[in-house]
Amino acid sequence: MEQNGELSGGNLLGRWRHVLDEGSDVEVQSYYDRTDHREPSYGEVRDTLIIDFLHHLTLPKRQNFLWGVGARLSPGHFIQVVPTIAFAAHSTDQLYSAFVQD
Repeated sequence: MEQNGELSGGNLLGRWRHVLDEGSDVEVQSYYDRTDHREPSYGEVRDTLIIDFLHHLTLPKRQNFLWGVGARLSPGHFIQVVPTIAFAAHSTDQLYSAFVQD
């Protein structure tokens, strides 16, 4: 017997930018996502939060300098539907990043 899976969720994006002086600015962006995914043999509920910070500087001689940092946290909860399939009950993915561009 074939059964359909169920998927629901939603997300939200926010961004804030502030101009400092003569072409320099800072920007913060955040993103939140919630997913509820259920199949006949397993299920997962996951929340994902991403935060990015960017700083743009206009330097002498038309030089543009950009740097930033970011973080992504994604905790999940696995739902065991079939007793013969074993999953870790909770899992959190973490990713951190940084960059420099000249």
